Amino acid sequence: MCDYKISYENTITTLNIPYDIYYYNKYNYNDKGWGCVYRNCQTLLSFINYYNKTKFTIPLMCDLLNYMTSNCFAKPNKWIEPQHISFYLQDIYKIKSDIYLLNKQIQNLSNLPSNIKCINMNKENINDIIMNHLYRKKPILIDDGSYSYLIIEYIGYDKYICIDPHKWTAESKSVIIKRIHKDSSYIILCIKGN
Repeated sequence: MCDYKISYENTITTLNIPYDIYYYNKYNYNDKGWGCVYRNCQTLLSFINYYNKTKFTIPLMCDLLNYMTSNCFAKPNKWIEPQHISFYLQDIYKIKSDIYLLNKQIQNLSNLPSNIKCINMNKENINDIIMNHLYRKKPILIDDGSYSYLIIEYIGYDKYICIDPHKWTAESKSVIIKRIHKDSSYIILCIKGN
């Protein structure tokens, strides 16, 4: 369990993160440059375990890679997209999710299970959905095509606190402030449930 002080617009907030965070090179597995969605999947499961009192086994990187390569979602040491994590979570953990698209198209939708919805949204709807999920303690994975983050807190004016697996290390804990820009493209994975 960790407390982090975040300074934003002359306000200091204490953020408590009571679950494990996964990031590049954790457990000496070199995934820098391609492992952010994988790491967010691990942190997402840790988040779910803590808030839902579940006991899901957090997969090792080699387990995630084996799953993704055996299902032809990825080549070894190559990145994946949130829709692949959606498929994985449903197949392995029976965790259902929806994929929301903002100014984005996904190729190969036929690879997704029929009960995973890909929904095109506008910025206002996305913000409502994200806030609703955060209120219900449901983690949100957001991907802008280059970087993937896990949204954990809303701070106002379309801004969110995100765990950044690219910058987080055992020595330097890094949360970032991310704004959803209406002209940018995103794939957003939201966990279903109460």
